[in-house]
Parts: sequence; structure tokens; C-alpha cells
Amino acid sequence: MDNFIDHYTRNGFAKVSFKEIDSLKLKMSKILGFSDFDNIHELVTPSEINDLRLKIISGLSNKEVKDHIYSSLDDELNALIGSEIAIQKNINVNIQIPGCDQSLIPFHSDVLCGNSPYEVVVWIPFVNVYDTKSFFVYDLETSALIKEDIRANVSRSELEKKYLKKKKFIELKVGEALVFSPFLMHGNQVNEHSETRLSLNIRFKNYFSPYHDKKLLSYFEAYKLGTQTRLALNYEASYEL
Repeated sequence: MDNFIDHYTRNGFAKVSFKEIDSLKLKMSKILGFSDFDNIHELVTPSEINDLRLKIISGLSNKEVKDHIYSSLDDELNALIGSEIAIQKNINVNIQIPGCDQSLIPFHSDVLCGNSPYEVVVWIPFVNVYDTKSFFVYDLETSALIKEDIRANVSRSELEKKYLKKKKFIELKVGEALVFSPFLMHGNQVNEHSETRLSLNIRFKNYFSPYHDKKLLSYFEAYKLGTQTRLALNYEASYEL
């Protein structure tokens, strides 16, 4: 745990073991009707990707799946955000088929897109990921420099050239996950490999920490609360009536 916290604190991200991957793969297989996730591109066309993605989001955004995710990472999450937790209501899914630019996400930072700095992001691949089959991050120091340049109106193309050597593609095997900070600049590129990337991501935060544009009830929901917290919330709701 100390190594995880140290790496996360220094870099803004850390790799972790994800022991519930088989449960998630089984759930994914039932939704899709097949389990050859690397070759999704052989079964669907680019025009069908978004409908498939929405189908997966609908099938995964439930308490059972969220419990699998949390139980794999409870120690790490509790160390980062505490034990009283709000969770993103709808899980995000990315399907990046070879050579397709429909799923591109330009580099960005969550805190610049309305997310709270008190959140953490959990990113879980269903296939081995590396290079352009994965996504890239800039570490905390580089992300801070990029944000300064953005404030100075430096163009995106100039930023990409300036920080090209600082770009790090995340390499993970099935059964591993990445926990990363909302401060990090990150994005993806066209998948230049012959296999599809299938991954999900979901955000956690302390229930009582500040919310920004992504609010409780609309974007987040209560997930893990202490007994007294639940009693107090019920009391306040009754008192207001």
C-alpha cells in the first residue's frame, strides 16, 4: 500500500491488481453475446460502435458491478478518499477499434471539464493494452505545465509538439487497473494495432468532499456511508419536512 500511495502521490497515477476481473468479463460476455473482446471489430462496424457502447453502459451501471469494482480496490480507495464514498452513477465504456477515429478523446484534464479535484478515476481494461491500443497520460508535473500553457493560449498542436516526449502510454494486462488523479492531462490516439481496446472507467470521491459541475444525484450517488451518516441524513430529511 505504501508503494501505491507513493507512486500515486508522485505521478498522479498508479497500477493495481484487479482481482474481480473474471466477474466483470463474465458480465461483459453476457451483454455482448461473445467473449473475444480483442476482435470486436470483426463483429461490429464502426457505425455500430456507439450503440454497442450504450448497451454496455446500461448493462454494467448497476450495484453488482460497482460492488465488484469497489471490492477489488477498497484498500486503495479508502486510503485516497476515505471510507464514506460517492460513486459515478453511469459507468463509462470505451471501444477503440483498429484504425478508427470515432472514439478519439483529445488530451484533457477532468478538473478542466467540470469534475471535482476530490475525485479519483478507476480505469479497467478487458484486454491487454499498450501503446496506441491504450490511452496516454502526462504526469503531474507535466500536466501542471500544460495547464499553464493553456492559460497562456498556447494552441493544442503546439502543446502536442512541445510535450511529445512526456507522453506516457499506459501498459496493463487483463487483471490490472489504473487509478489516476483528475489533475492529469490524458487522452488517446487512433488505435494503430490489429486488436480492439475495450475498457471501462468510473469515478469515486468522498461523499462529503466538494462537488463541482458533476453533482450528487445527477452524476454521483451515495455508495458507502457510515451508519451515523445514514441516520443523520434521514433525520435531516425528516426535519426539513
